[in-house]
Amino acid sequence: MRGFDFFDNHGVFRNRGEEFFRQLNMDSDVHNLNHSTSSAQLHEMLEDSIYQYGYELVHLELTGRDNAKILRLYIDAPGGVTLDDCAFVSGQVSALLDVDDPFTGRYTLEVSSPGVERPLVKKEHFEKVLEQNVSISTYVKCDGRKNFYGRLVAVSGDSVLVAVDGDEVRIEFANMRKAHLKPELAGFNNRRAS
Repeated sequence: MRGFDFFDNHGVFRNRGEEFFRQLNMDSDVHNLNHSTSSAQLHEMLEDSIYQYGYELVHLELTGRDNAKILRLYIDAPGGVTLDDCAFVSGQVSALLDVDDPFTGRYTLEVSSPGVERPLVKKEHFEKVLEQNVSISTYVKCDGRKNFYGRLVAVSGDSVLVAVDGDEVRIEFANMRKAHLKPELAGFNNRRAS
C-alpha cells in the first residue's frame, strides 16, 4: 500500500493510495485510467495546462467505468468563471487528452465552476473559508461519526478544527473523504452534511 501524500507540490490534497481504496472496495478514479497514468499524474498534467490559461483546477472527478467514464473538472479564476471560460478550458483539455490519451475507452469531459458549495481540496481552500460553514465526510469515524457540518475554526498542519454542535472536532486531512463549503444563503435552509 502506498503511503499518504497529504499535499503535493501544487498544494493539492491527495487522499489515500489506490491499493487502500481497493482494500475498502471503494470506487477510485485511479482504476479507470491506463495503468501508465495515475490519478495524481492526470491531475498534475491538467492543472499545469489549465493554470497556463489563467485558471485554477479546483477539483477533478472521474466516475463511471469502461466506455461510460465521465471526467469532471471544476475550474476557477480570480473573478469567477463564465460559460465561455468553461467552453474554452474544455476545448484545451480535450485537445490535450486526445494527444496524451490517458484513458482506456471513451469518456465524457465536463468542465464547470466549483459553484456555491465549492469542493475544498487544497489546504489553501480551507484557509480561504475560515469562519464559514463546511461539510466534511471522513473515511474513519471521528468522535463517533463520519459526517460533519459546522463552522471551520482553524487550519493547521495536517488537520482542520470544526465547531460542530457546540463542540470542536479536529479532522485530519488524511481522513477526509469529501469536503465542501456550505454557505448560508438568505432565505434558504442549508442541508446538513452531504
